Amino acid sequence: MDAAAPVLELVVRGPGYPADFCYSANSTPDHSSVLIEDVEGCPCSSRYGCRVECPCSCSKTPGALLEYLGPGTDEDTIPALTECGPACVCPASCRNRICQQGLKHRVELCKDKRKGWSARAAEPIKQGSFVCQYAGELLTSAVAAARLAEYDAQAADSPGHALMVVREWLPSRNACLRINVDATRTSNVAHFFSHSCDGGNLLIVLVRLRGSPIPLLGMFARRDISAGEELTFCYGEDSPDSLPMSGKGPVRTRRPCFCGSRQCTGVLPASPV
Repeated sequence: MDAAAPVLELVVRGPGYPADFCYSANSTPDHSSVLIEDVEGCPCSSRYGCRVECPCSCSKTPGALLEYLGPGTDEDTIPALTECGPACVCPASCRNRICQQGLKHRVELCKDKRKGWSARAAEPIKQGSFVCQYAGELLTSAVAAARLAEYDAQAADSPGHALMVVREWLPSRNACLRINVDATRTSNVAHFFSHSCDGGNLLIVLVRLRGSPIPLLGMFARRDISAGEELTFCYGEDSPDSLPMSGKGPVRTRRPCFCGSRQCTGVLPASPV
C-alpha cells in the first residue's frame, strides 16, 4: 500500500487485494508534475493554509458540492471546482486542497460471487461530501486506445478494466479536453466502486488545481449514503459505435451488469476510446 495513504482507510474482508493490484492514493504521474507558468496562486504560507478571512481568491472556493445538489438537479450543469495547486504556496493540509488529501470516509471492501470486488461505506456520508479521487495512471490517448484493445481481448469472465475517459468540451464546442485515467492495475479505493445503471450514489466532477493543466477527477456523494451501502457510479453512456458488430470490425466484449437497479440494462456500458 502506498505509504502516503491515510491510516485506517480500508477494512478488507476476504483474501486481500487482487494479486496484480497496486494501491496508490493519487494518480500517476502526479497532477502537479506539469506546471503552467505565470499563474497566480495564493500566498497563504501559514500552516493552516487558506482561511475564510484570507484576501486571496482561493479562500472563496467552495469545498463541497452540497450547494449544487438537490432534487431535480441537472448534473450536467454542475461546474468544475477549483482548488489550490502547484501555483500556490499553501501546505498540503490547506482547507482548499480537500480533493488532494486522500479518502475522506471509511470504506470496506467485500467480494461478491458475481460482481467480484466491491466497496461499501463503513460510515454515513453526507450528500455533497468528497469521497476520493478517481486515481489511476494518466495516459495519452494512443496508450489508452492500446490498453482498451488489450482489455477487450481478455476473456469475458476476466475481471475487466477500469479505464475512464472524460471529455470536457470547450466553450466553443469545437474542441474538448480529454483525460484518460486507467485505474485497472494502479489506483485507490475507486478501483472497487461498481457501476449502477441508475447513476449510483457517487458523482464524478472535474477539480482544477491552480497552476496545473490536468484536473483531478473528484468523486462526491450524489445523496446521503448510509453505512453498509455499496458505493456506485455510472461508468458512462453507451455509444452506438461500442455495440457488437457483425460482418465488419471488431466485436467488443460486453460484460453483464449485476447492479440490480430498476434501470439495469443487463450489460455494462462501453464506448470507443
